[in-house]
Amino acid sequence: SGCAEPTCALPSTMPAGYSYSGGGCGPGYVNAGNCYGVYCASGYTGTVIKTCGGSYGTFTFSGCSVANLYCALPSVVPLGYSYSGTGCGPGYVLAATCTGLSCASSGNGTATASCPYTYGTFALSGCSVGRTCGSANASCPVGSVPALPSTLCRNSTCTDCCIIPTDNACYVGGSLPAGYAARECTGPGPFYPSVCSSTGFMCAAGYHGSVGMECPRPAAKMKFNGCSANLCTFPETAAGYQQGISCWGSRTAPTCTSVTCKAGYHGTASVSCPVDGGPFNLSGCTPNRCVFPAVMPVGYKSSGLLANNLSCTATAATVTDCRLRVGCAPRYHGNVSLTCSSDLSGVFRMSGCEENSCVLPSPLPAGYTGRCGSGAGGLSLASQCMRQRTLTCAAGYHEAPAVNMSCGTDGGVFTISGCSANACWLPSNLGAAYTTNGSSICTGGPHSAAECVAGVSCQTGYHGPLVLNCASHYGTFKLGGCTENLCQIPASLPEGYYLAVPGRCAGLQKTGACAAGMQCMAGFHGVPSVTCGTHGGTFNFSGCSANQCSLSLPVAGYLSDAVGCPSLSTAVGCAGLSCDVANHYG
Repeated sequence: SGCAEPTCALPSTMPAGYSYSGGGCGPGYVNAGNCYGVYCASGYTGTVIKTCGGSYGTFTFSGCSVANLYCALPSVVPLGYSYSGTGCGPGYVLAATCTGLSCASSGNGTATASCPYTYGTFALSGCSVGRTCGSANASCPVGSVPALPSTLCRNSTCTDCCIIPTDNACYVGGSLPAGYAARECTGPGPFYPSVCSSTGFMCAAGYHGSVGMECPRPAAKMKFNGCSANLCTFPETAAGYQQGISCWGSRTAPTCTSVTCKAGYHGTASVSCPVDGGPFNLSGCTPNRCVFPAVMPVGYKSSGLLANNLSCTATAATVTDCRLRVGCAPRYHGNVSLTCSSDLSGVFRMSGCEENSCVLPSPLPAGYTGRCGSGAGGLSLASQCMRQRTLTCAAGYHEAPAVNMSCGTDGGVFTISGCSANACWLPSNLGAAYTTNGSSICTGGPHSAAECVAGVSCQTGYHGPLVLNCASHYGTFKLGGCTENLCQIPASLPEGYYLAVPGRCAGLQKTGACAAGMQCMAGFHGVPSVTCGTHGGTFNFSGCSANQCSLSLPVAGYLSDAVGCPSLSTAVGCAGLSCDVANHYG
């Protein structure tokens, strides 16, 4: 449901080949199925096809073509016509082959012969003697008047167009009553109703019906009837017009007085009702013209279509001309609306674009800390978050130049920028727990912790993890994380070492705690050294060496092999000393 056949009206003049008998196709607008009375005109044949292209339009016709009819000239050629005696007879001939017919010297125009039916008589038209029935040129006998409607005279005096009226003649007076207009009976009168009722007067624009005339007595004022004001309804689509209470329902144009121009339009609204039962015709309201602001408001951008839309100029243009030129700026969304409140005296106002809402990434990127979001699902506006400054740079980072949040897609995730890692110098004294091992990676200027971590390490005897803290941009690193290794003594001390105070080195201890109680054993000399190379491992010992001595032989009971016990050796190395068994020592 919902689809209705369009309605049309007959054209003001029927096209060649078609005639209208006066039934079913008007007055007013009807659909093609209800349009009766249109036939192929005399001399044409076929089936009429009626087409209505769109509501409140005009019917177009097709299907009729010139018929192959045979006719003969009338026995007496009418006044105004001349025949040269060739092509049109004798006998019956086709109208297309009828030549030699023309307008006589007393007439003017172009002679045309039409054949209404086969073996009939040609109807001649197109030539006149220069006057029409009803004109001032007609000279009618006393007691008769020119007849209407106006037709071509067929004699030199137009007396063939005169009739004798049988009713009274009345005057119109100064002006016709509302709803009526003169057609062929012009002036103050007097007029006979029998002469003027058909074509002398008509219903004025905005009225419909058939004109009726009444002349109660001779020389009285003419009374008119039959024309009623058209009733129309406000159109469903009326851009620029505001319907008022007086225009609700079906109303006449004079009673529909509350139509005004909508916001964005200027002028004086007026209505007319050309067709009874149709929609009002609205006029008088024109779209306002404005200029673009020198600087686009926040959230809006020019779409760059000005070059392709020459109607939207830099001087003044309408909303319709310029709508496609405006779009939402990056990080905004919506449908742009333009308004122009005053014609030629203001700039366009723009609405419809809203700032995108996003959520923070989870987890936050390195260098950022804080929160932002009070809307549903944690959604927030970037402008609100940056104004509240609840998202900041984390420790070890600084704003460069400032924290920035960008929300490219509404409902998406913020893109965050603006925090850079602090850069610091190494302290001149690293302390006992740290070393650069000769590396130049973190020298020669300030560096970030990430850059310096490869150039600084824990000193031997210390373990990490190494921590480089650059609390202030262009400040000095605070080193941390390296602590002294803890070791324990092995189950058996190496030869040459003994612990003077065993309790001081029980369990895992720092190197200093164990070194203080460590001494070289008898037969050894030096300064004992204790190191802890691996945290949680065993101590390493060094510094105690075996004493070296020389033999003072001979000594009773002992023999010495010079090779096995050199002149200066340790006790262990003196393997060539033995008892003098031969002399009974053992």
